[in-house]
Amino acid sequence: MPVIHDSNGAARYIPFDTPFYKERPQDFLGKGEEYEKRVRIARERILEAVRFTGVPLLGRGLCHEVKEVGMTAESFTDFVDRLDGRRANAVRKQRRRHMHPEEYRLRSPEDIKRRRSALISSAEICPNFFVREYGFRESKREREQFVDLMRWWLLYAAVTRMIESGELVHIDTVWYIPVSVMDTHRSGRRQFHRKSQRSSKRTKHDDRSWHGRPNRDRGRIAA
Repeated sequence: MPVIHDSNGAARYIPFDTPFYKERPQDFLGKGEEYEKRVRIARERILEAVRFTGVPLLGRGLCHEVKEVGMTAESFTDFVDRLDGRRANAVRKQRRRHMHPEEYRLRSPEDIKRRRSALISSAEICPNFFVREYGFRESKREREQFVDLMRWWLLYAAVTRMIESGELVHIDTVWYIPVSVMDTHRSGRRQFHRKSQRSSKRTKHDDRSWHGRPNRDRGRIAA
């Protein structure tokens, strides 16, 4: 169930079938390859959320199951959505309040692919969308809530597909991902990181124009 905030800032869940907004991610991404790409990203985030949920005897990152989060696809989506948005929500809350001078400033991941916006970002929602569709000019918080709702729907689409294909199974009070599915996922991530490391070793860059800036600014600074 997506989260909304009332005028006092209090958070509450609404049922997923409540006609809060009729729009879906397909309305902004299209129903083609771009939408399918985002559902694949959502699937990767679901697998990552599950494998780091617990610490079994084999070690961290090797968890295959989640217990007692509800027996419906919606409840499991809520669980993954909370984990996936935990850091983003913490950053938002800190920015909305007065910070202590010595307090550590939370930041979004420098790697764009690790951010919540990798699913769908506010920039992909049409300008003046709320004015045109609902007749009101939205606040920043309302827009954030809407984008979070679209992300929830992407995660929900990935969850339902995984259930249909047998990649996600509910047994009694446990949601379980088959070992073969998780092993393939982990193997793919290891190969990706190894390939990235090898390519970085083969290429030497002497440009220092980005020195002192975040890693995300590399290659974007004019020489």
